[in-house]
Amino acid sequence: TLQSAQCFRIPVFRFKYDCSVQIFDDPALQATDTDIACNTFCINGTTLYYTPATATQILRIELHQLALPRDERPINQPLATNLDAPALTFFDGTLYYTTSKGKYLHRIVNPNGSNPYSAFLLSFSNPIIHSMSVRENVFFCSDTSGNFYAYNLSDFTDHKDSSELTPLYKSTGTENGFTSLSAYGDYVYAVKDNSIRQ
Repeated sequence: TLQSAQCFRIPVFRFKYDCSVQIFDDPALQATDTDIACNTFCINGTTLYYTPATATQILRIELHQLALPRDERPINQPLATNLDAPALTFFDGTLYYTTSKGKYLHRIVNPNGSNPYSAFLLSFSNPIIHSMSVRENVFFCSDTSGNFYAYNLSDFTDHKDSSELTPLYKSTGTENGFTSLSAYGDYVYAVKDNSIRQ
């Protein structure tokens, strides 16, 4: 079962039902299993950011390093720890992630640099974030009730609650409402009612 995916021309990554990451290389579209077992992931450029299935932290690995045996890969320090069911997305040199099952939004500036900076950004008392993506300075998210929101990312300031913001757009979900979101090209894609919407 496909749970979440980030779309790229080559290669394409996906979650399998057992939370492992598979790589599909074009043109054959043959899946290659990796030994990365994770809850969620996002990709920016050549870097895979992920939360291991057995840990509560955000790690990173360069895509070409997935082909190396585990004991030959460089050890990277966690970017964030003590997480609970985070969502991840990347935009403009910043990795965004949630804590407390979607109640709090944080950011890591320069996550690939020698001194990444992590900071609290915004609380989400209502809605509680289930999935998120950023495109053209617009923060898109779905909540645990299946609703879809779009906010101006520039309106987010430290220690502000989302209830104080006016969404640019809101769509009310249903029982099978909006779930996974992903930005690609000029669009944000969302899974809704068991189909992908653009």
